[in-house]
Amino acid sequence: MSSVSHDLAFFLKHFVECSVRPQLQLQLQLQLSTTSSLAERNYNANQLRPTASEKMDKVEDNSKFLPVTPRPKPLDLSHHLSPLSRRFKPSKLKGLYKYGAIPGMANLAGGMPHPSFFPFETLSASALTSNHFTTSLHTTFLQLLVSIKKPSHFTIPKYPPPNSPDPSTDVYLASALQYGACDGLPVLLDFVKDFAVNYQHQGKIPYDSPSVILTCGNTDGFHKALEVLADPYRGDKILMEKFVYSGAVNTVACRGIDVVPVDVDKEGMIVEGDDGLQGILESWDVRRDGPRPHLLYTVTMGQNPTSGVLSLKRRKQIYALCQKYDIIILEDDPYWFLQYDLFTEVPDNDTFLSTLVPSYMTIDTDGRVVRFDTFSKTMAPGCRLGWIIGHPTIIDRVLKLSELTTQMPSGAIQALVAKLLVHTWTMSGWITWLSLLRHQYESRMNTLCIALEAGKTVTMIHLKNIRLKEIVDQDGNVIDSGKYSLVHKAVKELYEFERPMGGMFVWVRVYFEIHRLYDGMNGREIMKALWDYLTGEELRCLVCPGQVFGANDEIEEREAWKYFRLSFAAVDETELKRASVAFGNGVKEFFELQEFPKKGDEESTGLNAEADLRVPHFC
Repeated sequence: MSSVSHDLAFFLKHFVECSVRPQLQLQLQLQLSTTSSLAERNYNANQLRPTASEKMDKVEDNSKFLPVTPRPKPLDLSHHLSPLSRRFKPSKLKGLYKYGAIPGMANLAGGMPHPSFFPFETLSASALTSNHFTTSLHTTFLQLLVSIKKPSHFTIPKYPPPNSPDPSTDVYLASALQYGACDGLPVLLDFVKDFAVNYQHQGKIPYDSPSVILTCGNTDGFHKALEVLADPYRGDKILMEKFVYSGAVNTVACRGIDVVPVDVDKEGMIVEGDDGLQGILESWDVRRDGPRPHLLYTVTMGQNPTSGVLSLKRRKQIYALCQKYDIIILEDDPYWFLQYDLFTEVPDNDTFLSTLVPSYMTIDTDGRVVRFDTFSKTMAPGCRLGWIIGHPTIIDRVLKLSELTTQMPSGAIQALVAKLLVHTWTMSGWITWLSLLRHQYESRMNTLCIALEAGKTVTMIHLKNIRLKEIVDQDGNVIDSGKYSLVHKAVKELYEFERPMGGMFVWVRVYFEIHRLYDGMNGREIMKALWDYLTGEELRCLVCPGQVFGANDEIEEREAWKYFRLSFAAVDETELKRASVAFGNGVKEFFELQEFPKKGDEESTGLNAEADLRVPHFC
């Protein structure tokens, strides 16, 4: 098939999925709108689907989302639970919800306001089509067709339409805005389960019925997992990459849990060596070091901040060590779909998903992996919506903790996301969106890396005056004074970086040690001066100091300060090009300075305030 024919087929397929089908659905909604009063009359509060009822004692069985091939049950890992989580009790009130589903039952038990008193009658939105970022079309005609395609419009009604062909997939405000199941809006939860088990992890989770619940994002999921699994009073510690997302460090630090840093390379966490995972675990002395860590937190795809992607071979090595030493893996992967240098053009959906490096979930025969996923990087951080998947016993405790704290994620956001994914994009469109996002971010990554590569070297010239023996003639006149200038040229790198394997960042090692003002002790002072110089009026380039990402104070003091983390995700492409060049130019200019520039108090950026550096304002 020619490239043009392939593009036409691609366009027609997604035009039907993303434009024709939503328009038909919209027309159907308009036809049904005249019967809205009938729907309200037919609606009764006890018709709310009380999906929390079956969850009172356990998380819903998810075996229907797994392939039919029988899978073994996961190991009993309940000994990892914290004393706090062992005391969680099911909600007795929510245990009554199941009776509200009985036809004709008048629900006088629940303290739920009637939906007719909700001030919102509908919730409407316009969304981009799932193939909005298509860039691989070869003909001007097809590019034009995509460019003029209108956004998808949808409206979420207050009540379900009468005579709905599939009530289980209805999205309506009377349900979404009501007290509901803490594991998520049923229609969205079912979609996420199907996606996670059968598409994201390709049906390869080795054990039977992993549990899935929705969260308020990965920070929420990690916080709850720690509450369920970690106890500072028994001396629990947690293993992390030595360079790690500062929000995770803060989350464990405020609970009195010490971090044990593990060395990293361009992939991520390493196994060999004294500072690798194997060396740390084998040399652990319980009498000297206290209890061996039973938790390992890791970002394995687009590692934050180093942007490594852990290979399947390395994952198997680490997983085997976690089996040997009975360690739970907390896999935080908001960037899992952002893996680079895999495709020369946008692939089809099946190729896209099957080519990505797989998660620990696909080799988790024991059920010792708890994985956090989020819509923050695929839709918007303000959605505060994600999911957690893992061992049913652990996820059940996380669910019970949610009942005591956050309850369910925002019903309005769940309804919007469900309407977009289930009724507008569908599964095929959702995967296409992820694939095209990856392509867009890879283009931005290339822009930043090209500029960084061009600006990282400088030719340094050293002049040295030397005196040789004067040359005189026979009359004693000086012919040559013997003074010469020796010129030495050297091309030096001012910084280095690894091309990102995934994620949203470039991790730049700056050679502060070759600055003329470096005295062996003032490296952090020079780093702060460079940071100030880059953010100045002429350059206006904000980068994140590497010391933010030290897993503990020792790592921060010893080596993290030598790095900057640059993101290629947060600004538009024009500004990214300008700032990328400005960074390289700024570093060169700074290394030519004879003294640090002085700044008044009114110009102080606040970088010297150590407390500010540990606050996770950014991800």
